[in-house]
Amino acid sequence: DECIADALLSGTIDETSRLPKCLTLTRDQQLRETVTIVRRHPAGTGYSTVRYDLEGNDLIRFATSDRNSQSDSVPLLNDVVSFQTRLLSANGWVDFAEQSDSRVTAIEISIERSESGRYTKVIAL
Repeated sequence: DECIADALLSGTIDETSRLPKCLTLTRDQQLRETVTIVRRHPAGTGYSTVRYDLEGNDLIRFATSDRNSQSDSVPLLNDVVSFQTRLLSANGWVDFAEQSDSRVTAIEISIERSESGRYTKVIAL
């Protein structure tokens, strides 16, 4: 389980939200997607915020934590031609911009590189 439960994060819980509070998906004007996940800190206590973003054709992982607000950036992959997400709800797999009346239970992240094909990971929420 990657995400921290809604009840453990500050702020009110929006019962009508499709996404858990730990997950933020955005899309810029060029339709590039960014995925941000608030998850348990790898050391076991606290939390870290991890953002996956495309810079040019490079997939970059940015991370901060409740222990250190300075962002670490790590290039993960180069030659990325596609970085896309889909969400699983009672309506099946949908784009995050599509309307759904049920809570999302998983996110699918697909990364396609120019020469090595497509990699897909499904994360339960």
